[in-house]
Amino acid sequence: MKSLFAYGRFVRFSHTIFALPFVFATIAIASLHIHVGLRHIVLIILAMATARSAAMGLNRIIDRGIDAKNVRTKNRELVTGEISLKSALLFVSINVVLFLVIAASFNRVTLVCAPVLLIFFVIYPYFKRFSWLSHFFLGFVIGLSPIATWIALTGTVSLPAALLGAAMMCWIAGFDIVYALLDVEFDKKAALYSLPALFGIKISLVVSALLHVFTLIFLMLAFRGPIYLVGMIIMAAVLVYEHWIIRPDDFSRVNTAFFSVNGIASILYCCFTWLEIATTT
Repeated sequence: MKSLFAYGRFVRFSHTIFALPFVFATIAIASLHIHVGLRHIVLIILAMATARSAAMGLNRIIDRGIDAKNVRTKNRELVTGEISLKSALLFVSINVVLFLVIAASFNRVTLVCAPVLLIFFVIYPYFKRFSWLSHFFLGFVIGLSPIATWIALTGTVSLPAALLGAAMMCWIAGFDIVYALLDVEFDKKAALYSLPALFGIKISLVVSALLHVFTLIFLMLAFRGPIYLVGMIIMAAVLVYEHWIIRPDDFSRVNTAFFSVNGIASILYCCFTWLEIATTT
């Protein structure tokens, strides 16, 4: 059991709360156009879980040398030896195989696209070594979740899926910039590229806020309805609160903004989307 918890911490399983509600919302919107069975939902959850575990595992493996030098990350499982490199590689390999098998069970498009996604997982950890666009690349990769979900269900891409993907890309990039504030001094010393380290804290906070404005715009374009609109208003208030509690000279509440507030925002979006659909169909 202790080992199971160690692997959960290794891939930050709790962070699934950021992307999974968006995936559920995508499924709900797709259900207006096609029949979505329990089998589809279970397979999509498994595909997401294995893909995310593979991505996070690769990130930890590739970054283990950097993590060992950073005070904030020096206690991660690969650094302390709680999980060995061999075990981590085996864990990633199992998740990669499972993800490819699940992707192949949907349709030909998901089978072809799945290996490309795995390549993105490998590229991302190296991105911050040469470009401050790493935040945006992370947003791009995770933001593919709604699009991939729609493709898995229909074999095609529609405008709502693309807009949901764009919203998630902006949302993830925005709060990843906020999270990077915790490592701004380390990034400078280690010559790592991040928006806060290269352009300063104030500019980074402005960029993050603008990205979250675009998040709301894309979400409003992706779907509509009176209940959905109420959800958007509440979500906007939550995102305003997230940026209000982060000050250029005080990072003490960055973790609150990153984990709690963003988790609440994603769950709210999912709930109001489902409520809109449940009350109008």
